[in-house]
Amino acid sequence: MDKRIMVSVICNAYNHEAYIADALQSFVDQKTSFKYEIIVHDDASTDGTADIIEEFAKKHPDKIVSLFETENQYSKKRSITYEIDLPVTRGKYIAFCEGDDFWIDTEKLQRQVDMMESDSDISMCCHANKRINATDKKEINLMRATIMKDGFIDHRDCLSESNFPHLSSIMLRREDYVLMPDMFKGWPVGDYPLRAYCLSRGKVYYIDRVMSSYRVMSQSSWSKAFRYNMEYRYNANKRMDEFLLMYDEYTKGAYSDYIAVLIERKDFITAIFTGHYAEAKNSSLYASCGVAKKTLIGIGLRFPRLALKMGKVYSHIKNKIRP
Repeated sequence: MDKRIMVSVICNAYNHEAYIADALQSFVDQKTSFKYEIIVHDDASTDGTADIIEEFAKKHPDKIVSLFETENQYSKKRSITYEIDLPVTRGKYIAFCEGDDFWIDTEKLQRQVDMMESDSDISMCCHANKRINATDKKEINLMRATIMKDGFIDHRDCLSESNFPHLSSIMLRREDYVLMPDMFKGWPVGDYPLRAYCLSRGKVYYIDRVMSSYRVMSQSSWSKAFRYNMEYRYNANKRMDEFLLMYDEYTKGAYSDYIAVLIERKDFITAIFTGHYAEAKNSSLYASCGVAKKTLIGIGLRFPRLALKMGKVYSHIKNKIRP
């Protein structure tokens, strides 16, 4: 076995008592020909998350490096992954998985490292994953690249407004991560700027194998805050518009046409489902949208509270999420 630490797994947790054991077990179960480490950071959880991490760390002192906060660092606007976790890492590559998600393939790290090692121009390796309901672990849907096979993917996948590639599937080079400019940090959706940055650094390789599970609507999750807090959702979307415009300038217009369409599309959808019906009606996309959306907008202009409830029900049905 290679005695160097090849991969540093970064796992951030906060009030993930119900989930963290799944994540940690999936990390320590990895079968590799190289050494890897697990950096697990607890951001002053108020439940039993820290106790579970400590228990795993005692069982696996050769793999797990645990970091415990006495004060919540996220509330202090700190970039936890970059400012706290990264300086501790020693691996050539970085892999990610939040404390409420987990891996489902014991060969995940080995497969990704083999690919990264095969081509120095690869800046990121990702894979398929599945979204599951946090309450019962039932599968909602699979998240795959549009090519539906192993191979290189382009900006249409990496910059899509969907949650693909998901953070739990991403592996990148530590040296690239260390050099990441400040403009990619501090945004509402942290993994989106990360994958955009990797796209600007080199080629992105996709493995069409489902190797992680992403819990939707878990307690203390970003997805739950995003779905139910309409003001937060609307403002977060506008902030991501800012990022995309900055990224367009950063990449010297390499993806200008796609970014323009992307901003228009996600602004239209966000306006509908956050109660900004007049904005949705004035969008150039209104004329070509379906009957269901036009009906929802029409109701929203007259009865906004009713429309918001209808939008929430529609979202639950579409995503198969139990309220």
